[in-house]
Amino acid sequence: MVCDVCEREIPDHAQICPHCRQLPMSPRQRSAYTLRVLGVFAACIGIVVLVMFYQYVRHGIVPHTG
Repeated sequence: MVCDVCEREIPDHAQICPHCRQLPMSPRQRSAYTLRVLGVFAACIGIVVLVMFYQYVRHGIVPHTG
């Protein structure tokens, strides 16, 4: 088995990684974590787009190009 954090090989029976002391994630936990990370990323992109749209509509600010 490979540690999710430090990516070093650990024994299959290990409860924690002997190298970095982190708990290994099951495939279900790993996919849930990935979905959370993607959700946060999408939310951040959405906020940036909304702020840019607000600036454009409210103030008529358009990014200048060279």
